[in-house]
Amino acid sequence: MASGPDFRTAMRYATAGIEVLVAFGLCAAGGVCLDRRLGGQTLWPIVGGAVGFAVGMWNLIRIAKQFRGNTDRKDKP
Repeated sequence: MASGPDFRTAMRYATAGIEVLVAFGLCAAGGVCLDRRLGGQTLWPIVGGAVGFAVGMWNLIRIAKQFRGNTDRKDKP
């Protein structure tokens, strides 16, 4: 298996989708737990899912900016 710097960089960006799902899943699960403690309103899982989606997208945008910065630097001498 390749282990050079290009492979490591590629794997970092390949995990971005998994990071979005984990952020969404953890926040939604937190919303479900909060919902069970506070008595059964469906508001908290929705809020947790929305927060998780926002955090996941923020992380994805941050990774995309890093990727764009890396490709810009390679193109310029």
